[in-house]
Amino acid sequence: MNVNILNSKKLKGNFQTLVFLLMTCVTFNGFAEGTKQLSPNSTDVTSLVVSTLSGVGAYPGTLPENRIRFVIDDNANQNFYFGARIQNRAADWPNTVTYTIRRSSDGSVAFGPANFVNSFGNIPAGTTGYNQAVAGPNVGGSTPAGYTPITFNPTEDGEYYIEFSTTPITGATYNMYLTYFDFTVGTGTGGSFAPIDGRVFSEKWALRATASGGQGNFPDLLSGALYVYTDDQTVVRMDYNNFQPLQFNPSFNKFGIGTIGGNWLTQRRSVNSGSTAPSIPDGFRTFLNVPDTSVYSIASTETPVVGAITGCPGNYQIPYSIVNPGDVKFFFNLDGVAGYQQGVDVLIEILNSPAGSGVYNWDGKDGLGNTITPGTPFTTSLSLLRGRVNTPSFDAELNKQGFSVSSVLPTAVPNLRLYWDDSQLTNITGGAADFNNYTGAGIDNSLIGQLSPAHAYDGLYGSTLLVPPLVSTTPNPDPATAALSSGGGGGSPSDANDDFGNLRTINSWFWAVEETSFSSTLNLPGCVNLQGNIYNDSDGLLDNTVDGTLYNDLPVYAVLVDSVSGNVTDVQLVTGGQYTFNNIKTGTGHYVLLSTSSPTIGLPAPAVTLPANYGSTGENIGATAGNDTNPNSSIYVNVPYVSGNITNVNFGLTQLPNSNPASNTYPNPTGTNTITVPTLSGSDPEDGSLGASNSIIIKTLPANGTLYYNGSAVTDEQIITNYNPALLTLDPSFPSVGTVVFDYAFLDNAGI
Repeated sequence: MNVNILNSKKLKGNFQTLVFLLMTCVTFNGFAEGTKQLSPNSTDVTSLVVSTLSGVGAYPGTLPENRIRFVIDDNANQNFYFGARIQNRAADWPNTVTYTIRRSSDGSVAFGPANFVNSFGNIPAGTTGYNQAVAGPNVGGSTPAGYTPITFNPTEDGEYYIEFSTTPITGATYNMYLTYFDFTVGTGTGGSFAPIDGRVFSEKWALRATASGGQGNFPDLLSGALYVYTDDQTVVRMDYNNFQPLQFNPSFNKFGIGTIGGNWLTQRRSVNSGSTAPSIPDGFRTFLNVPDTSVYSIASTETPVVGAITGCPGNYQIPYSIVNPGDVKFFFNLDGVAGYQQGVDVLIEILNSPAGSGVYNWDGKDGLGNTITPGTPFTTSLSLLRGRVNTPSFDAELNKQGFSVSSVLPTAVPNLRLYWDDSQLTNITGGAADFNNYTGAGIDNSLIGQLSPAHAYDGLYGSTLLVPPLVSTTPNPDPATAALSSGGGGGSPSDANDDFGNLRTINSWFWAVEETSFSSTLNLPGCVNLQGNIYNDSDGLLDNTVDGTLYNDLPVYAVLVDSVSGNVTDVQLVTGGQYTFNNIKTGTGHYVLLSTSSPTIGLPAPAVTLPANYGSTGENIGATAGNDTNPNSSIYVNVPYVSGNITNVNFGLTQLPNSNPASNTYPNPTGTNTITVPTLSGSDPEDGSLGASNSIIIKTLPANGTLYYNGSAVTDEQIITNYNPALLTLDPSFPSVGTVVFDYAFLDNAGI
């Protein structure tokens, strides 16, 4: 938000102070937009300025940001009512004043031009006029205490603006002041009249403190509030209480002191401006009441989401998700102390982040630029900041009580956190009286900020000033209590050269909405490599070791699977019996499994598959004896936070033996008599011929007979070691002719 404070240099000697105080709530009766909001009593009056001399206010040909605008969305029932008391400082304006209402869409005339019946307007002077302006328009007797308004009855919906013109008293330019004024959109008449607040706005109001009979002097006080509608549909409130700017032009923007497309990290800094105010167009709509939400949409609230950190030291990725666009801040609390500790903790800003999912690339260094050791525990949170508002204040010599700002919509938050960077300011020398600045630079408070009221200054302020100074209880702040203890300037700017804001544009900024994710505690991951081997382990686990010779051309993939999600994170083709996964995040658990196909990374892991006629003998981490007790070509690997590369995540495989069919024809022995089963035989790629003295497993039992070995009935899946063909017999369970079938398989030396 930019607040341009415009002062006349020729009056500097009378300038007293510039003060923003704590939020003040002022209650008025009546229906009005104007004097009611900006002049809480008839003594502290804020006038509306129309000045071709200063180039501010709502005159014909003024800059677009100076226009006073209003919105009609039901022209059949809504009218625009207005009135003013017009003065030349302390005296009534002597010349004819003309008003014109134009369409914002093309500048065409919608009403007028027409003249006020009296050159001084249609609101009386003095307390009577003040009371009428505060009461609002008297529409058909609706508000007897109000003023008689001029009425604009629109014939179409849309946005309009009003302008005022006159002839100069002397010379070619004029300064005209609307001491009391009101602009109201409303419906109905008489007892049914209903005002609609929040329809009147300007991007840059032109105001003057004129408590002293319309003249306006630097000691005059200004109180009241303005409401700012940001481009991302939030509403903030700026409160003024006993503010002493004389004449100023409050405007608010997103980009600071510069342009919309400029670098905000630079444009948010306070600058030396000299005697010419910087041009800061494209401000936010600034209202006298809370904007009408039937016309101006309000953003929804949300809780942003931050994901787990991925990547490796020096190149981390931090995923996040936001529903609404805005600025994003990551906070990494590295020391466990609550709040941000400069030089230790990490605050990361991402400006203008679009809605949706995003990723921030982080170098993994702390606030001093030191690389953080993997495994270091810390807490992290993500804040979505919306409604970024800058408040540049031009030539505001003194701000002893700081700025106060609050959020109104979508969430009411008092005393928002304020930020600023005055560190790039330098002395200004070589000018005439009051056209120098000897106060030096301020501080950079762009990361920590401070709850408002904040950013107070007087003269020279020290590097530790983060709180406003003491505030006097007298109507005009007493320099003895209001000046900063470290300030070089006095409470009265009789010498503006030693006032911090002199000839400068001092910027502050804040956000209307700060929505924070849930804090989570985590350890900073590192990265390691994981290597393993695929062995032809012909003896299996007989030696309790997964070893053997490496397979050279086995068509199989090593698949890395996250143990939590069950999804594939990497796939490597086994080459020469070996595989390697690079850059595995530490502090995680993984499974490594074998598959004959290459699965898709990010999808659920496939089942283990091995080449035809191959089986698992075992898995182990390490080249020494041991195994995971479950030969299935899958093994769990824990990767601790503090870890080096992991090697020898090994798999043992062997080719399955071949078992030959065997058959013969026998007379049925009947009864309980048995016959000897034909000799079983087979072969194995590693062990050669198989038969007597090898091991067999009975896979399925016969359905119509009983199989015996060494006189005992065989059970399903029974392993017969040191097989003796003479001991395997069969007793058919039928009395005559039939066929008996059972399945068997040889086991090789690996037990497969």
